[in-house]
Order: sequence, then structure tokens, then C-alpha cells
Amino acid sequence: MKISRKYYIIVTITLLLLFVNIVIPMEAIVMGTSPNATRQKYRPLIGGIQIGVVKWSWFIPIYKGYCTIGYSAMDRNGLLGVVTAGHCSNWDLPVSVYQPDLWEHIGGFSYVNKTCDLGFIPYSNSAAKILYIDIYNNSHIFDVNNIISWEYIDVWKNEIYNKTGRSTGTTDGYLVAASSDPGYDIICDSLGLKYCLFLTYYSEPGDSGAPVYELYPLPAKMEIRKLLLGHHWGRVTIDYGSYCIDLAVAISVKGAIEAGFIPLVTG
Repeated sequence: MKISRKYYIIVTITLLLLFVNIVIPMEAIVMGTSPNATRQKYRPLIGGIQIGVVKWSWFIPIYKGYCTIGYSAMDRNGLLGVVTAGHCSNWDLPVSVYQPDLWEHIGGFSYVNKTCDLGFIPYSNSAAKILYIDIYNNSHIFDVNNIISWEYIDVWKNEIYNKTGRSTGTTDGYLVAASSDPGYDIICDSLGLKYCLFLTYYSEPGDSGAPVYELYPLPAKMEIRKLLLGHHWGRVTIDYGSYCIDLAVAISVKGAIEAGFIPLVTG
């Protein structure tokens, strides 16, 4: 789908913080599944679960926010950890990270990258798994079998993808475009991002960093492959004057790979 270059972009970025006011991306109106399962303690760390981020000053929290783990990864030195949205750190590396909340400290960010909105939290007990919540609010933990390559993203458009976040649970929607498409490249650039993916799933503040993935059926093998697409950034509203389009924005795993972090998969 091609999009006119004559548009106005309304973009706001969302972090759920208690002590700092940060503008938030606009949201849709569809409800997700219950997020209760995302807010429990999980070891090993997996995608789709809540983390708390706190900046302390003399034992006083300057800010506190909640985000979601996207997926497990390994850096160039073989260090295990998890990927989430970089903006969850408030772009301040000396922050403390907890899972699920303040009573369970898991470390802090060792790396953040604004152009891919990437944050890496080292943690040796991390696994190639993602939490999925079905329409009956039953939770399931499944292996990540593989990734969806940015180089072949055109093949994967118009498929249905899931997102599991700490605020809205599991929601789904279509992949409608990528920043490799004319017009959408300008939108991604205006956000200061790379490797943007535009989808129709519902999200709210706190879902930042959530895994975006596909449950891909293989009838001949009687199995469902679980394919990792990327992690959730926020939302963007494109105003055409006579109508608006509100979309979720995710960042492809290509961003993590380019930064030197390889997503863990089971093959």
C-alpha cells in the first residue's frame, strides 16, 4: 500500500511513570486479554512479562515505570539477557530493573540504542520462550522457534501477529507496512527510528518492549511454529485531514541483530 507524502503525523510516546510526565502514544479502543499472568514472577526470564524500572536518588525513587520483556538474546561475548524497549530506561543507564516488581531485583540496562529503541538487560537465567494468553485467559509458555527476517519482510505482510504486554495481555493485528515501504519510511525517520513495523494490534502504556510474534501453522506437520517479529515501541496516528489511521509500531529483530544481540531461538 502506498501512502501520500502530504500528511501530518501526530506522534506521542508512552511510558507509564509515576514521577516523570512523559507524553504517550495514542491508543486504539479494542480490549485485550487479562494481563494478570504477565505480572507474575518468572524464572527463567521470558518474553511477555512485566518488569519494573526505577531510578533511585538517596533511596528515593525519582521515577518508576513498568514495561515488558520482549525476548531473550545473547550479545557478541556470549552474555545472556533480555531485550526490551530502550526508552524504558528513560535513556538513563544507572536504573534498577525488577521482575515482576520492587521485591525481585534482576539488574539493570547494560546497553540502550535510540534508533532501534533497544535496551539490553543481562541476566543469565533467560530462555527462548514467550508468554501467550488465549481468549479464555489461559496462559501458555512456548518456545521461540525462529525469527522473521527483515530482508524478507514483504512476504510476511498482511499476516496476523500477536503482542503480549503487561498492560493489555495478548492482542493481535495485521502487519500492514514496514519502513521499507514508500511513505512509511518518512514516518519511521520522523520518529528517529529504524526498522519500523506498522501493525493494527491494540496496546497501552506499559506494553513497551513487548514481544511481537506469529503463531504460524504447519498443517502437514501438525504443528504451529512460533516466529519472532520484533518488540513493541508505541503508537502513531497519521492524520490525512479527512480521516486518521492509528497504528502500533514495532521494531524488527533486525535492529537487535545489527546492534550485536542475537535473539535466542530453539530452531
